[in-house]
Amino acid sequence: MSIYYENCYSINAKLLRQRGFFKKDGLTFSDFNFKSNGTDYKLRAVVSMANDPVLVCGFYYNRKLNKVEIRLMAQSYNFGGIGYKFICPITGKSCTKLYIIDGVIASKNHFKLLHISQIRSKRQKDMDKKYGIVSKTLLGKLFSRNGDFCEMKGNVLNGL
Repeated sequence: MSIYYENCYSINAKLLRQRGFFKKDGLTFSDFNFKSNGTDYKLRAVVSMANDPVLVCGFYYNRKLNKVEIRLMAQSYNFGGIGYKFICPITGKSCTKLYIIDGVIASKNHFKLLHISQIRSKRQKDMDKKYGIVSKTLLGKLFSRNGDFCEMKGNVLNGL
C-alpha cells in the first residue's frame, strides 16, 4: 500500500526557524503534537547550534522512547544569510523536509512517498480538467433537493 504526502507530517527548516531555532551558539527546544499517517505523536525537538549543528528528536512510538539525531548542514543563500538543510539519518542525503511515519524519521526518498494525484491515470486527470466543473454542475441539476432523480428533456448541457 502506498503512503501519501498528504497524510504525513513533515518537519522543515522554516517551521523550526519560526519557532526560534537556529540561533547562533544556542540551545533551543520545542514540543510538537501532530498526527502522521493515522498515528498521534508528541515530539520534543532540541537543536544545538554549538560546534556541529544537530537536531535531536525524542518521541514515543508503541510505548517505546525513540531518539533520533539529525545533523544539520549550513547553506548560504544568494541573497545573503544562512539556511539549514537536514541530513537524513537513514539515507545520509541532504533534504529540506523530514517525514515521520510509523516511528521512523526520514526523507521522502526513504519512504518513497507519493502525492494522491500521482496514482491517477493521465486519462482521469484530463477528464477532470475538461469535464470536472461541468459534471459537478450537471450532477447538481440531475438530482433535486430531496435526492430524487429529475427528468431533463432536450440537450442536458443547455442552460449550464
